[in-house]
Amino acid sequence: LLYLHQLNDRFSLVAGKINSVDFWSMFYPNVGRGLDGFMNLNSVAAGLPWLRFVQLSENGAGILAMKEGQPQGAFVVFDPRNSSTDVGLSNAFDQRAAMLGIWRFFTQWNGKPGSHLFAGGYSARRYTSLDDVDWLILPGQGLVAPQETGAWSLGYYFDQVFWADPCNEARKLQLFTGWSLSDGNPSFARWNGFLSVEGFGLVHGREKDRTGVAYFYTGLSDDFRRLVSPLVNLQAVQGVELYYNAEVTPWFHLTGDLQVVENGIETDDTAIILGLRGNMKF
Repeated sequence: LLYLHQLNDRFSLVAGKINSVDFWSMFYPNVGRGLDGFMNLNSVAAGLPWLRFVQLSENGAGILAMKEGQPQGAFVVFDPRNSSTDVGLSNAFDQRAAMLGIWRFFTQWNGKPGSHLFAGGYSARRYTSLDDVDWLILPGQGLVAPQETGAWSLGYYFDQVFWADPCNEARKLQLFTGWSLSDGNPSFARWNGFLSVEGFGLVHGREKDRTGVAYFYTGLSDDFRRLVSPLVNLQAVQGVELYYNAEVTPWFHLTGDLQVVENGIETDDTAIILGLRGNMKF
């Protein structure tokens, strides 16, 4: 349940249960939320440095700024505890609070839209770098790590349409890149970056198809790598992803997806992941 109260044409108050993927998709609806575009989180957001305190779902409240019908900025205070499987109100904010600020500058290049987005976040909760993360499984469980008070992350995103059909603006090529930096302890990822290019309706007669290719790289924290080294040797996480989303009918899309991923464990082989996704709209 998320309540939105419009103050005027520019600002709205928001409060309730915040779905992190939906919240991000408000600013970048073209990313497809894993339903229409890329399947790997790393291909749509430089997210790993944020995952120490940004959960799958959390209770919070804040203010949202709009510009010409698009979200431009936000400031949100939220409970840094994951509450995706419960209401989360009985113990809300008993482990302090976290905050997130976002502001986006809309631009034009050669008559085509683009933007620069800046984000900063901080949590006052006490963590260790081995604390469970709801997004993924961290190695090193069973080891003892010192507690740290507070975790922070900074982010920058740039998107730009660099080709568009003058007769149909829905047919376009778009570049999207993002970069994030964290404290490195208690956060397990020090920095993260990705670069993607997506095409929409490139084939004549198939204006509802879309395709994309992305590369991502995550540098793990040196403190985290040293901490878990008695159990496993870690390396940077990197990979590429390629997909094609085809409209079979107006209500059914089929997506083929290929990922080649080198994960954080040095002894693991490079993973080749094939995916097939069907999306029906009622």
